[in-house]
Amino acid sequence: MNNGNKVVLIGDGFVGSSYAFSLVNSTLASELAIIDIRKDKEVADVNDLLDATVLTPSATIVRSGSYEDCKDADLVVLAYGNSQKNLVNRLDDIKIATEMVLDTIPKVVANGYDGVILLATNPVDVIARVVEEVSGFSSERIVGTGTSLDSARFAQYLALETGFNVADINAYVIGEHGNSSVAV
Repeated sequence: MNNGNKVVLIGDGFVGSSYAFSLVNSTLASELAIIDIRKDKEVADVNDLLDATVLTPSATIVRSGSYEDCKDADLVVLAYGNSQKNLVNRLDDIKIATEMVLDTIPKVVANGYDGVILLATNPVDVIARVVEEVSGFSSERIVGTGTSLDSARFAQYLALETGFNVADINAYVIGEHGNSSVAV
């Protein structure tokens, strides 16, 4: 059963398509509009996700989207960026990700979006600030994953090394999501 939430996903690469698949397999959204600069990839993923909805607990409507979809969206997700090939440091992604923010966020805002922006774009901590400045939204409306993924990976590695169940491990990574993070 869907609760009537519309999500616009901007960026349909590895992270974006994984997010879309997870969303379609949940009951969290009634509609998912996907926007990507590679229209052939966008259309292919939309078709694959539509096929998958037949076997999911929800009947999420999945379609190719446009920035006009932002006007009545409940959530906008940014999952774009560099594939990080040849990068030594996540902070090297700042220029590419900033250019993408400068291209997309004005379109999101111009179409009347007034909700929360969820970030899965690196370097997430820096890009959260750029999105805040470009959108004019308060920082409370811009949510980044930070070191959540790093913490999950750290707990998983500890579970594998120790043989403990990962659910019994409390391990955290703090700092920025990148080379300067610290495992505690």
